[in-house]
Amino acid sequence: MRTGSANDGACLQGGGSLMSMLHTECLSPSRAHATAIAVADIGLTISYGALATAARRLAGEIACHLPAGGGRAAVLLPSSIEFCVVAFALLERGIAVAPIDVSLRGLSLDTALRRLSPHVVVAAPSVMARVPRDRLAECSLKLNLECVHTERSPALVVELASDLGSDRRMIAVQQDDGMAEPGEGATRNPGADALLVSTSGSTGLPKYVRLGHAGTLFNARGHLKALGLTAPFRAFQALDVSYSYGLVASMLATFVAGGTLCLPVRSDLQALRPALIRSGATVCLGSPALFDYMLQTCPADERDGLRALTVIGIGGDRATETLRRRIAAALPQVAAHVTYGVTEAGPRVATLPPDRLLTAPDSVGFPLDGVEIAILGEDGEPMPAGEVGLLHIRTPSRMNGYLDDPTPLDPSGWLAVKDLASLDPEGMLVIHGRADRQFKHRGRRINPAQIERVIERLPKVVSVRVEPVPGSDSLRAIVHHQIDVGDDFCDRLVAHCRRNLPPRLVPEIVETIPETGGFFFKGRPLAVPGTVG
Repeated sequence: MRTGSANDGACLQGGGSLMSMLHTECLSPSRAHATAIAVADIGLTISYGALATAARRLAGEIACHLPAGGGRAAVLLPSSIEFCVVAFALLERGIAVAPIDVSLRGLSLDTALRRLSPHVVVAAPSVMARVPRDRLAECSLKLNLECVHTERSPALVVELASDLGSDRRMIAVQQDDGMAEPGEGATRNPGADALLVSTSGSTGLPKYVRLGHAGTLFNARGHLKALGLTAPFRAFQALDVSYSYGLVASMLATFVAGGTLCLPVRSDLQALRPALIRSGATVCLGSPALFDYMLQTCPADERDGLRALTVIGIGGDRATETLRRRIAAALPQVAAHVTYGVTEAGPRVATLPPDRLLTAPDSVGFPLDGVEIAILGEDGEPMPAGEVGLLHIRTPSRMNGYLDDPTPLDPSGWLAVKDLASLDPEGMLVIHGRADRQFKHRGRRINPAQIERVIERLPKVVSVRVEPVPGSDSLRAIVHHQIDVGDDFCDRLVAHCRRNLPPRLVPEIVETIPETGGFFFKGRPLAVPGTVG
């Protein structure tokens, strides 16, 4: 078992107590005049005081339609000013926030909303038009919202519709003389659900992970401490907020620390790197695929624009040794932290120190302070160092459970996840893939991640997925690669497999797919916006 450094459990990076509420900690009056949000493309900055005042005024409008508060809200907004205001307003009213991927539509959107069964639906008018009528009919409050820019400041144009009537309001997002005080009826239960984050798990159907106020604060502070971040810093929001890493570790942790969140105007890939350069951000969290894309497509004359970065976090998928070396070469000034987490744990679990980026190429590092990890065998006993077993995590940021799932959590505080893992002799965590991806091949159980990791070490390979071929005993490898690989790439790939894998694990079928302007994550093309990481 490995445990992060001891702490008193009451106060971590960024100050405050674990008995604080998420929204009150993020919008602390002590930082009213500090810059909370910067939108570099249009030269706009918003103070913490302005953000808090707008959120509490919107909370007051929501209270007129839902006097009792509570419940859950589907928020179909990208990473934006309006998302920040809405999220804090809903939390103020005790309404759990469920960010929904704005790229969903049709059956996928209907399924996500049906499983959430929200009391409130929030969206821009163009997105609200895609919400199935049956889902809208079931909710108590519909909130159409868009951000406009006046001469003095941005403002939210809000249309609220409920059984109590409908209203249209304009809420300015500007600095007042003081921050508005919390309204009546605001929730004060630190254990209550703050966030509902969708995860597909092993079923392919969305499940909503319930994360509480206190647990989310613990996780954000532990993440900040692991990355050595203290305000003031400028963090670029490259990840979508429907993803726990983007929501908790990138956006909310920045507010917990009192940093400045730099938002892009557009979230498509082509716009992200220029926006990052213009923002002057010093911190950026992203997936391996995102950093790989940014570095590969960055013209030489723009490379210096990335020199403002001092800290990056790489998470959401395995950071291959090839990518680690590319980052180290392209961004020598950056402290690059490989991170690991699972949504059910809050999400952040472990961090690899930047000085081990290249010397521990398979590791995701040490657990965060206050987090315990154990590797157990099938008999439930701890595995020796280097031996693979199932990962178990105990953390104060463990989920409250899955939405509408009565299955009780382990009273000892442990969370069993379906990742195969081991601890190296130093106690650092190594992930060996998902247990639920194992399958029988020629009479023996194998883990396809073992093969994928070998293939990913071949230069020019971006991502790999290995799977069984139905109706045969063959293996198929789907390999995404850079465009400039040469005509002999397939021959080199097969030779690489034969040199580095036992014969029974060499894929009989190899499909190679060049990158063509998009980028890939675990063998499937990523839609943009909304699915980074």
